Amino acid sequence: FTRRVPAPYEHRAAMSIEQLRARADLFEALEVGRSPRFMAAPLPVLSTLNPSGEAAPIRCGNKGVGLLPAAEHLPGYLAELEACLRGCAGKPPRQTLAERIRVARRLYVHPAHVDRTALGTIEIFQGGTLRNLRRDPRAALLFTDEGPGYASWQLNADVAIVGPEDPRFRFLEGMRRLFEQESFHIQQPGFSVGYVFALREIEDKTPRRVSH
Repeated sequence: FTRRVPAPYEHRAAMSIEQLRARADLFEALEVGRSPRFMAAPLPVLSTLNPSGEAAPIRCGNKGVGLLPAAEHLPGYLAELEACLRGCAGKPPRQTLAERIRVARRLYVHPAHVDRTALGTIEIFQGGTLRNLRRDPRAALLFTDEGPGYASWQLNADVAIVGPEDPRFRFLEGMRRLFEQESFHIQQPGFSVGYVFALREIEDKTPRRVSH
């Protein structure tokens, strides 16, 4: 069967909108003291290729993935983010929550500053996924939104493994650290590796009625 597939830019715009909406929901929940719901938009399934000879060819797992500022905007966002973290250090979390949310929101209320060619995440476990990506940088991210529409996209990407010397890693790490102590996060400090997904192909996987 055939399926209408929008142009790649339209896909990237749609994915960014889902990310923006999901983060807005998260920040609103934090402000009112409500536990955030499971958010499919920033928690895609990441698939990587296992080494030849393993029983299963593909490894899958959910990863918390977020937007990155475009290169020309990254220094400004990073400077404010790191200043916020320094200013909040040692203070009670409830005392600093409003400021942390304000800083986290900045990118998500300025869509024009978003890098539409990449997504990023911090690796908090450093297990099989990292092993696979060190050997083969190809990966796929599968995003599925809530019903009744279940909007879904598969993003095929080349993955760059980044560390503390890379400002993109520092941004991803800083965004994670803003809410590291909140209940919706697994408490896993001490990050040293992140992934930047350079998007190659985007396929619309939204379920639709098939005409035979």
